[in-house]
Amino acid sequence: MATIVGETVKTSQTLRFLQVGADLFAECGGPYKSALNFAAAIKSNGYATSIVSFDRLSGSGGAGVLHYPVSDVPGLRYCYFSTAVYSDEVRKKVQRVDCVILHGTYSYSSIVIARYARGAGVPVIVVPHGGLDPWVFSYRAWRKRVWLSLFRSELFSASTSLVFSTEREREKAKPIVNNPRSAVVNWPVPSVPKYEKSSAEEHLRARFDLPARAKILLFCSRVHPMKRPLETAQAFLEANIPNWVLLMVGPFSREISESSLAEICESSNKRCFMAGPQFGDNLEECYRGSSAFVLLSHRENFGYTVAEAASYGLPVLISSGVDLSGEVLQYRTGVVCKEETQQGFSRALYDFCILPDDTLSAMGEAGRRWVHEHLSPSSFSSALARVLTEVTSQHR
Repeated sequence: MATIVGETVKTSQTLRFLQVGADLFAECGGPYKSALNFAAAIKSNGYATSIVSFDRLSGSGGAGVLHYPVSDVPGLRYCYFSTAVYSDEVRKKVQRVDCVILHGTYSYSSIVIARYARGAGVPVIVVPHGGLDPWVFSYRAWRKRVWLSLFRSELFSASTSLVFSTEREREKAKPIVNNPRSAVVNWPVPSVPKYEKSSAEEHLRARFDLPARAKILLFCSRVHPMKRPLETAQAFLEANIPNWVLLMVGPFSREISESSLAEICESSNKRCFMAGPQFGDNLEECYRGSSAFVLLSHRENFGYTVAEAASYGLPVLISSGVDLSGEVLQYRTGVVCKEETQQGFSRALYDFCILPDDTLSAMGEAGRRWVHEHLSPSSFSSALARVLTEVTSQHR
């Protein structure tokens, strides 16, 4: 008998996976992109998948994702409680699959789905997406510690496996959950063919009316306190780097107002420009026309935009909180800033940008090779297939 999943007809012998997340929209960053990458990899291996999301927020780019709203009651809303999770529709989705993949850590709807899965004998994979990083407990810590005290054994110890995007993410999670049934699978980033750099730079400068012949340092991420956008802009302006401008790309969040960043940029004498959210071809133009990339986040369990920038041949300056920092140093694709002060950021920005052109170019080329050799979608698909096959075979 055939089962229709999305737009693909699968036989009853095909492994079926249900992915579950929260706020899976393009504006909400990595988990959304990861869910789509998981879906592509699952389908490339001949399996079937569907995705559901329980949402506090709203956004775009949710094609292929079934969205359920969460409660409007503040306390319930905070923990992603949705009455929809108790519906027959959702319960049957869990019972009909061979494995459930939970994206994220702090969603009560995911807890309920994990219970359904265990009751039906369906294995569960948890993808924490940085939710167990020590920095996460630097804010609203008591809520998260209460949450983990209530649900840690239920969500993690009883889960079939955990999937981390970097070895460093797994190491940082060990004080909270040290599950031997865990795997590291680097997220996929496609390689980008070489292109004519000078014309791309001219096009980008013209598009945003940036100074002629200026080199562009690209910040690309959500405008969220975790990403330190305001600190990055202020440190860049304080560094006063000759012939460089900072282009800030990314969707805004509730935590940082558009006006606060606009005020910094408007007083910068065109040395800092706020481009806002960019997607598709518009985002590609930003990567192609930039000379280097910067991300000084408090923490990133992977850092998609870091790897994307490297795929375009951009040398990168990142903080030690980005869990790809080990790879950046190992493959010499950029510089890791170990400072945690505004003065340290400013000094790191200056020292990075005044590196000789041939040094920056060598870092960019090393980044291209690293992405091509280690982060290809085919490598991701194969690695994920090994995890999925092992997990599901243990429950047949």
